[in-house]
Amino acid sequence: MRDPRAVRANGRCASIPLLAPPRPRVEFPATAPSSVPEHPAARRKLPTSGDAIVPAVWKPILFVVLLVGGIGTAWASGLLQNVTLDTVRNLVQEAGWWGPVLLIALFGLEGLGVVPAFPFLLTAAAVWPPAEAFVINMIGALWASLVGFFYARSLAREFIASRLPERMRRFERRVAERAIPTVIGIRLMFFLAPYAHWALGLSPVSLRAYLVGTAIGFLPWVIAFTFFGAATIEWGNQQTREFWLASAAVAAVGLAVVIAWRRVRKQAKS
Repeated sequence: MRDPRAVRANGRCASIPLLAPPRPRVEFPATAPSSVPEHPAARRKLPTSGDAIVPAVWKPILFVVLLVGGIGTAWASGLLQNVTLDTVRNLVQEAGWWGPVLLIALFGLEGLGVVPAFPFLLTAAAVWPPAEAFVINMIGALWASLVGFFYARSLAREFIASRLPERMRRFERRVAERAIPTVIGIRLMFFLAPYAHWALGLSPVSLRAYLVGTAIGFLPWVIAFTFFGAATIEWGNQQTREFWLASAAVAAVGLAVVIAWRRVRKQAKS
């Protein structure tokens, strides 16, 4: 059968096939490895966010200066020897108008893991009215979290990563998927624990999500310490030793019951 699109060439009818014959498959030989040496720039490590903030050369120096400076400040102020509510309260009251600034600055030592934050929180509640104490405590807590965040992300990343508990590293995937809700949950559970600052500093969370989630997660804790912390301390000082022993026994029994219930529930599901 001839194609209706046939053309006439040299007085003869040349037909054009309807389907072109398949072309033979051409296989190209595998490319041999290039003998050209790789440029050193191709193996160069790309800078991270921490490298952009602090050059790698200055990281060890800043790490030592910040750590020694924090410990020296705590030692000179008497906090390292005796971190009590009375010690911090006297230190802040002697500062006069600089008291709030000094207290907020001292919060930064908590981000380095040098001293706990509870004396600072209770000092603000004992020295200033509730509204002012709440603002000071919230700013101080956020400052401590920022110090710990950049301490882990920019200065001591390798040092912190090698010492961070594995249970704190499991939040990295959750932070990448749901940043703000995960940060809120971590803050509600661990509040101002230095490991929480450091774990989030090593995670891929952005600074904006970190601050928003931290502020929301801090809110109930700061309210509790500001409005009920000082009264709770005064009430606790009035209790006897037998009361605290009985309370510890009740708490231990309750914890054992919860652990046993969770094990039974896990076995039932399996």
